[in-house]
Amino acid sequence: KLSHIRTARKQVDTVVTSVFVNKLQFGPDEDYKAYPRNIEKDENLAKNCGTDVIFYPDSDGMYPKGFSTYVEVENFTNNLCGKSRPHYFKGVTTVVTKLFEIIKPDIVYFGQKDAQQASVIEKMIKDLNMDITLKIMPTVREEDGLAMSSRNSYLTRSERKDRKSTRLN
Repeated sequence: KLSHIRTARKQVDTVVTSVFVNKLQFGPDEDYKAYPRNIEKDENLAKNCGTDVIFYPDSDGMYPKGFSTYVEVENFTNNLCGKSRPHYFKGVTTVVTKLFEIIKPDIVYFGQKDAQQASVIEKMIKDLNMDITLKIMPTVREEDGLAMSSRNSYLTRSERKDRKSTRLN
């Protein structure tokens, strides 16, 4: 994501970075509570890459008691990642729509690493007539070839090797 910030810094006047671990993207037996979070590190990295504003919403603020409105891109998310994690894209599109509404960006930067996610966001932007330009950023890889990712950062050496060999990054 740092490459997204560096690119945005060169292309726009104000760079806003949101940092939010979205509980809606996690299933009941997934790693929401264990997902890596280091706000101080994220803030330092983002500011050093050119972020002007860092938006850290909390889960209760994004999904207050009684929250019941969701955004879904139907018939576009039931294969690949969406097949094994049917809740995932409903969480993605809901939070991204909320973030777009709060931040009001002109341009947004998403990673090519999450190709299905980028396609879903692209379709959502088009279908909902959002006045937002989507820029897809190339995947940045670690020295071992695995895609840079918060989730990949807490894999063991053996898990990294397995992931790399099965191309699940």
